[in-house]
Amino acid sequence: MLACGGHGEERRPLGAWSPPARLMRVEPTGSACFCVFFLGPNRTTPVRYSHGKTEGTSLLPCKNLSVLRSVLGKQSNSWRALGLSAKREPANLSPPEMAGVVALAAGVGVLLPFPFYWALWSRPQRWVDLCGRGADPCRRMAQVSHVLKALQLLALASVASFSWPPPPCSLALLAFGQYLNFKVYQLLGESGTYYGVRFGKKIPWVTEFPFGYIKDPQYVGSILSLVAVLCWVPFQYVLLWCLGYVFMILVESKEDPGTRAKLLS
Repeated sequence: MLACGGHGEERRPLGAWSPPARLMRVEPTGSACFCVFFLGPNRTTPVRYSHGKTEGTSLLPCKNLSVLRSVLGKQSNSWRALGLSAKREPANLSPPEMAGVVALAAGVGVLLPFPFYWALWSRPQRWVDLCGRGADPCRRMAQVSHVLKALQLLALASVASFSWPPPPCSLALLAFGQYLNFKVYQLLGESGTYYGVRFGKKIPWVTEFPFGYIKDPQYVGSILSLVAVLCWVPFQYVLLWCLGYVFMILVESKEDPGTRAKLLS
């Protein structure tokens, strides 16, 4: 509600108040407020805006310039003299709106790496050509993937509520999931983990555990690790991330050897 009144004066609703006759200046006092100062006849000569009785000094806080303009009148020359014709206060988001923005950003961050993985699996030759001669496409993919993974984790952390200690079952799932990821990387190496076969490299077939016992052990380990953090992260973000892994499992299950890239000599 608009109100008026100076320091020590009673604040009255705008409807019960007549604007003073003389305006001195308009100053910003915050992200969404303008203070309009009116001076009485015994002060230095102010700019005249309207007719009426002037009494002492009054202060009119106003959060909307259009309302302020309607109160003071629509004298465009005077508004331009004060520099208000082009001023617009930034709109402040309400807490629910801000929460919606954070949720959307977190959802996008969680899904960020999967279009990259899909593009490299589907068009490996383009990635090899983009990396150029002398560059290892697997190493380049790993470097980009690490950046995307960091953004993923940051997005997840932005919506998490951490508490300690977590449930024992969460620790067990996290430990086993990370063990599977460690074993996959240990057995396949960087080239086997980061699409070396698709980029035209010869990767030896591995049958040691967890291969031959668990299908897609790297993705299974990652999904188990995500389930483990449900004690901290809302369900919808964990589900979204897991759906990304399921999508990549389906994509990678239909590998066509004829579409593999040829390494640049």
